[in-house]
Amino acid sequence: MAEGVDFDRHYGRAVLLLGIPFQYTLSRVLRSRLEYLRDTCDIDEADFLTFDAIRQACDPCTQPVAPCI
Repeated sequence: MAEGVDFDRHYGRAVLLLGIPFQYTLSRVLRSRLEYLRDTCDIDEADFLTFDAIRQACDPCTQPVAPCI
C-alpha cells in the first residue's frame, strides 16, 4: 500500500503486484451480472472476469500516480 509513503525524488519508481484478485465466481450477484452481460451485451464470462481482475489490480497502482498527473 502506498498510504503514508513519501514518493519524493527517487522513491516509489516501481510498483510490485503480487497476485490478481479474481472475484468469487459462485456468488449469486456475480452470476446474475455475468448472465445479464452475456444475454444483453454478448460479453463472455471469462473476458469480463479477466478484465475486472486486472482493473481491480491496477486501481491501487494508479492511486499514488494520480496526484502527479
